[in-house]
Amino acid sequence: MSNTLQKLEAMRNMPDQPRPVDLSAVKAENVKGRVIVIIGANVGLGFEAAKHFASMNPLRLVLGCRSEEKGKKAVKGTFFVLH
Repeated sequence: MSNTLQKLEAMRNMPDQPRPVDLSAVKAENVKGRVIVIIGANVGLGFEAAKHFASMNPLRLVLGCRSEEKGKKAVKGTFFVLH
């Protein structure tokens, strides 16, 4: 089996579990008193970015999602507070 096929086979066998994201290398900016707007905030990178920015205590964090229902579903079970 070629090297490319082996890589593709390995990718196919990877579990579909989310992997933890290490944001320790990201420089922490002072966002206190600022409003942060994130689009696509209910899934994937947008959701991870929203969690990261929320930990930085901005004045307000606006989560842009395709629908209010999807946004509320993403927030449910996390540390966000809806206003």
